[in-house]
Amino acid sequence: MVTIKLQDGYYSRVNYLNNGKILLLGCLLASVNAYSDSQTCTGDVSTVEVAANGNIHASIKDSTGDTNFHSVGICRVTEDVGEFAVESCKAALTLLTTAHATGREVTLWFREDQFSSCTQSWGEVWSQGVYHLRLKEG
Repeated sequence: MVTIKLQDGYYSRVNYLNNGKILLLGCLLASVNAYSDSQTCTGDVSTVEVAANGNIHASIKDSTGDTNFHSVGICRVTEDVGEFAVESCKAALTLLTTAHATGREVTLWFREDQFSSCTQSWGEVWSQGVYHLRLKEG
């Protein structure tokens, strides 16, 4: 609470805490979830491949068959493709090899308007709106 002296000699008390709470609430309500227009595919990484042209391929499958990627192209370590820059692709390669080595699941996020399917072979999912990978907790 802050007291402010007005020009006419009166004092006014302003409660900045309540104004701050209102501002915070407004920001929270106005924020948009970055993943709200997304599709996800989750599974275990059974293979990770690096092709001569720099393509990173992976096979990812879950136990229910909902996710079954067979050697799909995630990104390329030699040039930007899809939403992955070269440095992001190198990080994705590390994430995929870690998932493979530790047996932890990985989740891929896709843009809703570009998403095809969680079941496919030999495609390049970078052209299908993949933009985020997550290594699940063990």
